[in-house]
Amino acid sequence: MVTTVNFAPYYRKRSGSFRGLWRCLALVALGWTLCQPVSAQLSDSAQVSLITIAPGKAVYSLWGHSAVRVFDPIYDLDVVFNYGTFDFGNTLLFLARFAYGRLDYMLTTQSYPAFIDEAWYAENRQVVEQVLDLTESERDSLFSYLYRNASPENRVYRYDYFYDNCSTRIRDALETVLGDSTLFNVPPSDGSPGLSYRKLVQHFTQSTPILDLLLNIALGLPTDAAPTARGRLFLPDELMRALDQTTIDRKGNRKDLVSVKRVVYGPGAPAGASIPVVPIAWLVCGLGVVLAMRPHRLWHYVDAVLLTVVSIAGLLLIFLWFVSLHDAAGPNLQLAWAWPTHAYFAWAIMHGIRRAWHRHYFLLAAAITLTAAVSAFLLPLPGSLPPILLFISVRWAACAGFLVPRTGFEPVLPA
Repeated sequence: MVTTVNFAPYYRKRSGSFRGLWRCLALVALGWTLCQPVSAQLSDSAQVSLITIAPGKAVYSLWGHSAVRVFDPIYDLDVVFNYGTFDFGNTLLFLARFAYGRLDYMLTTQSYPAFIDEAWYAENRQVVEQVLDLTESERDSLFSYLYRNASPENRVYRYDYFYDNCSTRIRDALETVLGDSTLFNVPPSDGSPGLSYRKLVQHFTQSTPILDLLLNIALGLPTDAAPTARGRLFLPDELMRALDQTTIDRKGNRKDLVSVKRVVYGPGAPAGASIPVVPIAWLVCGLGVVLAMRPHRLWHYVDAVLLTVVSIAGLLLIFLWFVSLHDAAGPNLQLAWAWPTHAYFAWAIMHGIRRAWHRHYFLLAAAITLTAAVSAFLLPLPGSLPPILLFISVRWAACAGFLVPRTGFEPVLPA
């Protein structure tokens, strides 16, 4: 199949008395080029590079970004192939698509200076370039692969954070072109091959404690598996490090895949001081446990709100596990304590409905939530989760009348 590339936007304007001659020659050369397969489009001086951008402040940029740069000084071509483009559009619709797991990304092209400006000037993120030591045929094949993927009928793909994103797409492209299934079977640079998907992600979310907590509650058991060396490359940093360690056979000689590595811009802005979330969570939990021993009408409303929040969390976990397309969302053990049935008891509290069996329900909920709090210490979960679960278990015990002294005022659902 013969495909064409429009090089016109990348030609610089010529000046001088031979401007007309230059234009004629350029048109002749361009006409000949457009008749050739894409694999023959680049000159001998062309370079293909991996561009890695450090994590940013926005949620979607916390894990960094990867793209491919194709630079050809002969054709005045300097373009970036970016698999990380998405249409934010309406906020509510975007969030709904994201929650369901039907979020479409696309491969777009952009001039290299404009692409770098977005990270360099606007967000002050470090930019690293790795020039790949590819043969002429490999460069052309990779360019052809990327160009075909950027066509309107091929550029859109269903995004999956762990298995199909801007980094894995580049990994797949390199494997397709180089034809070596063991290309990325290199040991991790941090010497920790047993890290799970969850632990790899937590490295980037520690600076945003609330997101870290919510994300770890939403992620299911599949994220506790350790990815293969190839599977770790869903992270841009891991792809960059893997290329640094990768060698490729050149007529019996092993050569580094990366010929030149340079920091285009860096380092980024220093990270702000982190908030000691875990100590604060334990302090609040301890204060809440002490206050729970003292009956007060305010607990009536606190428990109703807490029951509502936990029940909503349970409904969302059920949605993510059984309805959404997120493979990493289920099975999810957090449903052991996040019961959607708590919504009924929030309604019952606010309407003064009291039944004898409510006591047994809350005692069971308190015991299971306490078990979950203890188990959270043994699992790779945020340190702020155990004190939160401990406080919830104390409130459920108080709702059962187990911790509140008998003073004549029963704040919530006495036996």
